[in-house]
Amino acid sequence: MISLDLNILTNGLLDFFVQFVIIFIFIFILAKARGFFVGAELKNGEYYRNIAIAILSIGYFLASVIVITASLQGFSAGYLDDLISISVISSIGIFFVLLNRLTIPLIFFNHINIEHEIERENVALSIFFFSGFVSTSYIFYHFFSGINFNIAVFKILLPYFLITQIAVYLFVKMIILTFNFDIIRELQRGNIAVSIESFSIFAFFTILFSSIPKDFLMLNTENIAIILVYFIIWSIFIIFVPTLITSIIITGNRRIERNIEDGNILIAIHSSLVKIVLAILITQVIPFKAILYN
Repeated sequence: MISLDLNILTNGLLDFFVQFVIIFIFIFILAKARGFFVGAELKNGEYYRNIAIAILSIGYFLASVIVITASLQGFSAGYLDDLISISVISSIGIFFVLLNRLTIPLIFFNHINIEHEIERENVALSIFFFSGFVSTSYIFYHFFSGINFNIAVFKILLPYFLITQIAVYLFVKMIILTFNFDIIRELQRGNIAVSIESFSIFAFFTILFSSIPKDFLMLNTENIAIILVYFIIWSIFIIFVPTLITSIIITGNRRIERNIEDGNILIAIHSSLVKIVLAILITQVIPFKAILYN
């Protein structure tokens, strides 16, 4: 005879209900705070016709969902523990999404009026911010998914998360400066090809950089030094290899930058795909743990 344990069923339903309520509250708050995160709010319903704001909003909600999803991956230790864990991890993740929105203008666009550019429907610039939103949430998910809130664990993971996030900013900035044209000026002009290329640079560093630090179980100077050397090696790699591969496969020459500067979206997409595929192959094929620990 099959017996039904009502206690297990009741506890499971209660856990589900608590998690559902927490997520609903977070989504409600995020929806109300969208204008603050996006940084532009047009009047008289114009928001619905502004593609740049729509892209930013999608990036904001996507990043928020990824962050909240990370908080749901830990094992259930009871509805009260779930309440604390989901609330704390989601709040920390959303804080970093907001911090990303405030930091990108300071690092990349300190002489540009971002709100004005968004309101005049600068899609290229909005794609760049979209990249930042998704990058931060992906790094956060990679570090904090599968864990319940624990101060001892956070003391290790949070510094590595910050190191990775800062490294992504700095190396994206560095790669941008290596281009033969002014990427920021092209973004301000609305060059979609340049924004696609910028997205791929964010994606490359985000995938690659977030693949290593979580393997370290201790926070010390030696581990941080190893990670920084790893970051530098692959930042040099991205300067030469993706452009060379794209040139050989697509154009037959090495003037990829000229095509992107001229707004060639197809070349930008090919170049972006090469970077993303390379990042995935590097993280999946090369035995990093063996290299790091031997």
